[in-house]
Amino acid sequence: SKPGWVTAEVEAVKIGEFPADANSTAPRCILVHAGANTFVRECYQPQLWYKQISIFTKPGNLKLGEGQEPVFSCSTQLPLRVVTRVPMHKYNVGGPLCFNGDWLAKNRELPEVKPGDRIVVHDAGASTLGLFSRHCSTLMPAVYGYRVRNGSNVEIVTLKEKETDASMLQLWGVPGAVAQKVARL
Repeated sequence: SKPGWVTAEVEAVKIGEFPADANSTAPRCILVHAGANTFVRECYQPQLWYKQISIFTKPGNLKLGEGQEPVFSCSTQLPLRVVTRVPMHKYNVGGPLCFNGDWLAKNRELPEVKPGDRIVVHDAGASTLGLFSRHCSTLMPAVYGYRVRNGSNVEIVTLKEKETDASMLQLWGVPGAVAQKVARL
C-alpha cells in the first residue's frame, strides 16, 4: 500500500490565554478527533515522529500562508482546488483523549485555522492505523482509498467501514445480538 493521510474536522480553536486574549503570543489551540488515539508514536515521541500538516477549508480549498508552498507527500498528488491565502499563526494541535500527552503538534506554524476547517496529516497510512489506540473504547474510523483518472477525476472507494458501537461491544465480549440491541439504545 502507498502512504496515506488522515483528515479530521477542526472541532474548536482557542485563541490566547484564560481569560481570552486575542493579542496573546501564546500558541492557539486546535482540537480534533485524531490525536494520541490515531498517532501513538507522534504524540509519545514527537521528536522522532514529525508529521507534515496541511489545512483545508470545509469545501476543500487548501489554506496557505503568505509565501508558503503546498506540502505534498507521495500520497497526496491530488488535483488542488482553490488555494486560500491567510495569515500564519503558531498552534498546538490537541486530540480527543483529554490527557497531557495528547498533542499531535506543539508550537507549529500553520495557516489560520477556524472551526469546521479540515486538518490533513500527511504520510499516515497502514502503519498509523495498525497502531490505533482503543483508549476509552474509541471507534476506529473509516478508511478510504482513491485513484486519480485522466489527471483530474478522483474516484474515492471505501476500503473499511467506520467501526460501529455494536462491533466495539463485541470486542469487549458482549454477544452479537445483545451488542446490536445495546448499540441501538
